[in-house]
Amino acid sequence: MALHHTCTHGEMSSQGTIWRTTNRLTIDWPSEPLGCCSEQEVSLTSCIVFKSSVSAHARDEMAESPVGSFQGCKYRDGYCSLKDGSLAIWTPEESEKCKYIFVSKMKGFLLGNVWLSDNKEFALSFNNNSYAIAKLHITKRDTLYQVGLVTSNQFASQLLALEGSIHSSVSAMFNLEWAMACNKMNTLWVALLSSLVTRHQTNLSSSQYY
Repeated sequence: MALHHTCTHGEMSSQGTIWRTTNRLTIDWPSEPLGCCSEQEVSLTSCIVFKSSVSAHARDEMAESPVGSFQGCKYRDGYCSLKDGSLAIWTPEESEKCKYIFVSKMKGFLLGNVWLSDNKEFALSFNNNSYAIAKLHITKRDTLYQVGLVTSNQFASQLLALEGSIHSSVSAMFNLEWAMACNKMNTLWVALLSSLVTRHQTNLSSSQYY
């Protein structure tokens, strides 16, 4: 019904973003005096389909929606029967199961236990609480550990790689320290200008007074 907009209780038509049947309640009133003192029951069944949103928190399996209470319904099930008899159907997204939100892929430098992005806008600190640290399990092979001679080409390439790594780290550290020094100089310069302006205004007021 939700996909093909079909219903066993009648033909469905579109009214904006809502699909519904146009069934009308018809009451056959009894003629007097036979129906004056008797009770009759008339029922009508209609189908209504409309779109809404269903979400769930990463650490909570219960589904939530502005349609109504989804108490007892889990997001991963993809359906929920509401108290008023209606049925909510959705397709669970794999991203909703993740506890973290993807921001972007960034490149940076690792200085000790601190990682700094190239644009100097993001920084991460690594500690022993195992946050953001992947655990690697390495199984040693059953081979003899042999130490060979280091050739001149191998030693030169290792020194070149070490030089590039040190140059990148020192460059990133220098840029960070330079930015911090500039910020401190700007703060000191603003404070000095404010002091000079205040002192000039005080001297001007004193000269006008005398």
